Formats: sequence, structure tokens, C-alpha cells
Amino acid sequence: MLKQLERCEAYLASIDRKLAFIAERFPLEKLDQVFDMVCQHPPVACNTPEPDPLYDASYAADRIGVVDRTLYRLTGKGKLPIDSYGDKGTRLFRHSDIERCRRYYLGLQP
Repeated sequence: MLKQLERCEAYLASIDRKLAFIAERFPLEKLDQVFDMVCQHPPVACNTPEPDPLYDASYAADRIGVVDRTLYRLTGKGKLPIDSYGDKGTRLFRHSDIERCRRYYLGLQP
């Protein structure tokens, strides 16, 4: 969230610099033209979510605190969904799914 706010602040600062540049060079009578120039730039989405990183089975097993066989069981029960398969068929898991499964396995949350 902090990175998103920093990106928004940087974007707003760049717009502020552009408006100051335009105000120095164009008279007030040409305000419509200036407005059209500013509106040509597409807005930057400041609230885009960060991508959920993918990790392999060995990381997931270490993070949850289980061995690979237990990881297979958790996957089979649907407690840890496989997001995709990487090179050579390696199972890839989302970070958020790993953390949710970790809390489940430790008995912290259902």
C-alpha cells in the first residue's frame, strides 16, 4: 500500500511540474488548449494490486513447516491449491495460499 501511495505522489508531482511548465509558457487565454494537452495523457492507476508471487513446492513446504509428502496431502485435500506448473512440471503456489495454508496447519485460523 505504501508503494502505491509513493507512486501516486510521484505521479501527482510530475503533473504539478508539467502544469507549472505550461503556465509559464502559455497565456491564460489559451486555457482550453492547455486543458486539451493535459487530458491527452492517460491516467496512471494508483490502486493496482501488487502481483502475488509464485513459489515452488520446496519453499512452500519450508514455510508451512511440513515435508513434501504432507504438502501433497494438503494439495489433495484442497487446502493448498496449485496455481500453475513451472519448468519441468514443478508445482507453483501463490504466496497468499501458502500463508493461508500455514495458518490452517498451525491451527491459527480455519
